[in-house]
Amino acid sequence: MPSTGARARLGCSHLIKFHPALWLRFLRLRWWQLSNSVDHDEVISTVDTDGSLRSSYLFMCVMSAGISITGLLINSPAVIIGAMLISPLMSPIVRLGLGVATLDYVRVRRALGVLTIGMLFALLTALVIAWLSPIQDMTPEIAARTRPNLFDLVIAILSGLAGGYAMVTRRGGAIVGVAIATALMPPMAVVGYGVASGQWLVAKGALLLFSTNLVAIALSVTAITTWYGFSLSEFRRAIVWQTGLVFLLVLPLAYPLWQSLGAITRETQIAHAVRQAVADTFGADQSRVISLQVSTDRATHANRVDLALASRHYTREDDARLREAIHTAVQLPIVLRLSPILEADPQHVALSDSSLSNPIAAIKPVGPKRAPTMTKDDPVSALLANFPLPLAAKQVNAKAKRVVLYLASTDTSLKVSRSLEQSLSERVPDWSVRVVPPMQGLPEVRFARGSSAIDVDAEQTIGLIKWALAEWGVQTVRVYGYASSDGKGNARLAQHRADVVAKSLAAVNIKAESEVAYRPDQSHGELRDGRSAFWIAVVTPNSVVPSAQTPAVPLPPTVAPSAAQPTTAEPEPQSANPSR
Repeated sequence: MPSTGARARLGCSHLIKFHPALWLRFLRLRWWQLSNSVDHDEVISTVDTDGSLRSSYLFMCVMSAGISITGLLINSPAVIIGAMLISPLMSPIVRLGLGVATLDYVRVRRALGVLTIGMLFALLTALVIAWLSPIQDMTPEIAARTRPNLFDLVIAILSGLAGGYAMVTRRGGAIVGVAIATALMPPMAVVGYGVASGQWLVAKGALLLFSTNLVAIALSVTAITTWYGFSLSEFRRAIVWQTGLVFLLVLPLAYPLWQSLGAITRETQIAHAVRQAVADTFGADQSRVISLQVSTDRATHANRVDLALASRHYTREDDARLREAIHTAVQLPIVLRLSPILEADPQHVALSDSSLSNPIAAIKPVGPKRAPTMTKDDPVSALLANFPLPLAAKQVNAKAKRVVLYLASTDTSLKVSRSLEQSLSERVPDWSVRVVPPMQGLPEVRFARGSSAIDVDAEQTIGLIKWALAEWGVQTVRVYGYASSDGKGNARLAQHRADVVAKSLAAVNIKAESEVAYRPDQSHGELRDGRSAFWIAVVTPNSVVPSAQTPAVPLPPTVAPSAAQPTTAEPEPQSANPSR
């Protein structure tokens, strides 16, 4: 005969196995107790008061939007977080969710009205500040809010559940964390920035992020308030309405977010495959990836890869092997743009700015070693003995009083190389001194927005280009003109920019051909690099005079479609910033 404890266990097992209705009654009782633990009238009164249209609400909308757009423009996460904390948009969204849960259409209408007015005030504030700001370049903080994905929807849902729970259970401190997690005001400020700057892709992406946060938070609050019995009198009808809103609002938002997440995942995999292909082709110690940008064209969904790399050697055969290795590793149709640069040591760490910023000071002897004394017969001995940079070769002709120094590393900028040449010439005025840098990307000639006029800075850049071309023995060049697509830039402006630079180069007997690099579909590049990245002209060499010590000319970057596409492509200019 079983013991008392055994009979009790058998009885519990019997209830679990044969009486599930008792458990349903138990859960229903617990849910009833949970809903009765909340003061519904007090919660509803508080939510209605906080979500009403008041002057303080409008004031905080303006302040939060102003702080948000300022933090975005200066790329300051701390300032942006401050704007999140004071944003009042959470209150009408919570009221909206409560209105859906209680099926109170008046509350829903009033909450939407308050939310719309607050959004308009915030949008107008951000638009005006962005339009008046002298800083209008795309920052990482702005770019981070232009491409939402499915994870943003998940974050918004979880944050909305947390915010609804904090509101119902009177745990107001948790609302602070919810405000930071969902970040309602910064996306709205980015919408204003996109409208003010004419970058509609930016505005579209940020508006999608804001809409995702708004819908997810409101429906999450609806779910929490329904669970706590706020729609007890019409529970079934409320569930039907909430299910319909999920299908009507959440699923249409989830589709583009899922596509965006897939594109980001694909771009990450492509970048990893490209880096591995470069390492396998040249070896880790023979090459270095300077810049790698993977993007997806939103219209054609084509994958574009912009790769700039430094290598000890780079021939046509190397170019073909690298392209084949990349296409094999990626295994997807891609448009590939390569910008190779030859370097004596790709892994060499850049020289110290302090020693290069003052070449004369760098020539002074270091430590107890005495520098050779300069004499009338041999005035360049001390200079050569204490030359601060590695040399690939040197030519000294004492009879002709001429010295030519060929630098070994492209880590030294053209500006520093020219400054060093001028300093050495001043120290030995009776000698002809040339400092020849290795072939490298020429600096971009920058223009003002909507202008093709050459200002002082552009004139200095063109002068540096002329000097470098003369040192390299370049006879012909190609000048590519760029322009942004924000309404003040077009193909004609790009052509004018190329023409004025070509005309200046022609004045010193350099044959320059000008071309337009403006593309109507360059919006994605502007989204990634900013509009000012396209206010430029780029000069690339076409040929050099053969010389025993003249460094080899790197292959110009080219755009090559994948093997499945036609292989004819025109060369693109090599920029000092290959990502552009």
